[in-house]
Amino acid sequence: MVWGFRRVFIWLVTFSICAQLSFLTTAKAMEVDSFTAPPQPLGDIGALVSSHVYSKLPGLMDKLNSKLQHQKNLRFQGRITGRTSFISYKFDPSYLLSQNEGWGLPETFIELWLNYSRSIPSTDRFSSPFNHSAYRGIHSPVPLATTVIAPVVNMYGIYIGTDKLGHFLQQGYEYYLVYLQAITAGQTENEALAAAVHHGTHQEDSYYGTTLSGIRSNGDLSANFSGLHFYLSLTHEMTIYGEKVPPALIFQNEQWQLNPARHADQLLRPFITPHMSEAVNPSEFEFNHDILHKAIVARCATWANAVPFVEKGNFNNYDLASWNGLPYGFAVDKEKSMAFWTECPAANAEVFKHFYFSSEPKRN
Repeated sequence: MVWGFRRVFIWLVTFSICAQLSFLTTAKAMEVDSFTAPPQPLGDIGALVSSHVYSKLPGLMDKLNSKLQHQKNLRFQGRITGRTSFISYKFDPSYLLSQNEGWGLPETFIELWLNYSRSIPSTDRFSSPFNHSAYRGIHSPVPLATTVIAPVVNMYGIYIGTDKLGHFLQQGYEYYLVYLQAITAGQTENEALAAAVHHGTHQEDSYYGTTLSGIRSNGDLSANFSGLHFYLSLTHEMTIYGEKVPPALIFQNEQWQLNPARHADQLLRPFITPHMSEAVNPSEFEFNHDILHKAIVARCATWANAVPFVEKGNFNNYDLASWNGLPYGFAVDKEKSMAFWTECPAANAEVFKHFYFSSEPKRN
């Protein structure tokens, strides 16, 4: 009888561990250690990444034009922020681009390319070994969830985790679908944006964030939101922080064409902002506050000296509580949220003077 109980107990423990490991491989499990500085400054790969994504456009454009040529009768039109656009996903450039770069778990195709491609010098991405990371010794709801550390890269002068590009192209497309559904249902643009943000905050408050790792990342939410606007910019002119961003593709003579006004090496640049850096945009940690506080403080001076982007004047006056003047789900809890500016001594925190928060909404 005792042996039978032990067998059942062992089976349950084994099943639980296997289930948790399975969950790690089917959820977006990567965290990023934005607090540990690389041993040397990282080369800026923003133009390289943009060109890589841009290189997918001609192929998907040819597929779309072929479909349009043979199935014109399946074309539908709808309103997107007061303009006309195709809403059938089969004819939507965003759908095919998301298939090319935004699919995959736990790493999307763009993350696999960023993390392992030989096109990117190994010195231009930095993965903190777990034994030396700020997350060493912390616990999470799902064991081992914080042991999978995404590399950090330099995108247009901003140090972000490669996981943010995954959020940008995967969850950004999910936001795009929610947005389109709301628009076609007759909601206003602001209502559609709010619906998309609600979709993302639900994910971050559950299986993509706090339920998995115990971390709610404002950086992830900003990447999702900017990804939505990137997908919109494929076929529509956008205004991002006062800059007119022309559409990447234009529809002329019953077919899609590349827009020469949108340059390959700048494709992603308007959408990569300091919001994506968890070093400055605070994440909310449900557990391990003392351990994380000590780890962050121990890295303050090194990070401030090693990572140059916060010193650049072109990032002055960035409101991290909104993105392009729009709410993206940012929220802080002063007892749980941590970033360098909240934890570092004043002498080191001075380096973050370029950023501010127009508001500090608390979570309900």
